[in-house]
Parts: sequence; C-alpha cells; structure tokens
Amino acid sequence: MAFPKKKSRKIEVNGNPYYWICSRSGEYSEFRNNISVMAANITNSKKIFANIDYASYDFNLFQCFPISPYIIKQIIELGIQKGYDPLNGDSDLNLGEVSDAIILNQETKLKILLNHVTKAYQESKFDKDYSMFKNNDQYVEDITTQVNTYIENEEWMSGFKYLEKMIVDLDLAENTQIIGFIERVRREESL
Repeated sequence: MAFPKKKSRKIEVNGNPYYWICSRSGEYSEFRNNISVMAANITNSKKIFANIDYASYDFNLFQCFPISPYIIKQIIELGIQKGYDPLNGDSDLNLGEVSDAIILNQETKLKILLNHVTKAYQESKFDKDYSMFKNNDQYVEDITTQVNTYIENEEWMSGFKYLEKMIVDLDLAENTQIIGFIERVRREESL
C-alpha cells in the first residue's frame, strides 16, 4: 500500500528515492514520533517503521525537535544495516525506538541542552527557598536569548561552551540528566 501523496515527503538516500511520513502520538511525557518509510519507485514496497520517543530527550521539546530529512536518512541507513530490502523479505522492518541510534544535528543538541537547563532550573526552585531565585528568572531568560543568538549565528560550539559555563553558575552541575546529555554530545562530536 502506498503512502498518501499529500502527507508524505520524498528523500533520496544513496541514490534511491524514498517516501516518508511522520505522525505524532501520545500525551504529556509520552510524546512520540512514529515514522514510516518506503521505497518510492517500487510498487508494494516493504516499509521501515521507527519511533522517536520524546521522553528520551525531554517532552518539552515537542516544538523544537522536528523530524528532519537528516534524521530520516539515518533511519533508512539503519534499516539497510538491519537487512531492509524493499522488494524481498517476509514483512516490513520495525526498528522500534531509535532515539539512541540517531545522531542529532548540532543545533538540535544545543536546543535540547538549553531545555534541560531551563527545566532543571525550574524544578530546583521548588526544592529551595524561592526568594533567592527572583533575580535568577531574568538570568535564565538572558541565557536563553544568548543561546538562541548563537544558534541564529550558526556558532554552535560557542553556544555549547557558554551553556556549560551557565550550568555551573546555576548550580546544576550535579543534574544527572544534564551531565548525561553533555557526555553524549561530547562523544558524538569528539570533544
């Protein structure tokens, strides 16, 4: 069965055309992208199915974590590595959850890290005396503005280093989610 033309997008990977569709499902911390891919030039092509779970990153990223052709290309390549053949095989290939298998682009990594920092800051306000945070709310807004400026100017590395410093300034260096994500970025970017 072919994908509806109005809802599908086309991408070329290794010289082969594919159609792909992404739908979102779930609610609150269960947001998920459901991705379907099929060869564009083969009738009744076998499909690749994959999911990207927002909870793997942070459910507040619903707006800033779009599924781009960059991510779809990685999903197709992963499917091919796992034996995807649009003509042969008994059934479609379901890759399941692929959040850990894909490599995010640098801008998305910076947005995710910023989101982790602002979320951790907001949560820390509930654990401590609120009066000490009144001036820090503006400080976090300034950090967000500065990071977005780095993103707009395509200065990803400067934004990353700046945000690392701000994590220490905001006393969030012990946050395991933030530290884990920084370690992942350092690994993927060979920093």
